[in-house]
Amino acid sequence: MKQPLRSKIMGGIYAVYLLRKAYSATAIKAYVLGISLGAMAFAVSLAHIVENALRVKGITGLFDFAASAVLNTEMSVQLLLITAALAFVLMVRDLQSLSRTRVLATR
Repeated sequence: MKQPLRSKIMGGIYAVYLLRKAYSATAIKAYVLGISLGAMAFAVSLAHIVENALRVKGITGLFDFAASAVLNTEMSVQLLLITAALAFVLMVRDLQSLSRTRVLATR
């Protein structure tokens, strides 16, 4: 009779642990990044972007193409791009601070 009670309690503890991990700040940033990239994939034609980017000559031409593509697209795509970039930067910052704390903890 002790085993089922213990299993039930440990299952509840594990469920709480998973929920805390799923709603952590870094996880939410990853969700925002994924949703933004997914929405952008539906809002723009990636095949046409790649096709046009391959026609550009040189690095400066590629930068000019990217700037022109971002500035001349719809506002919704610009907002999705800014959201994805911000989520990516914040997530990388979180992961860097996490790796630094782990390195310090092992010393």
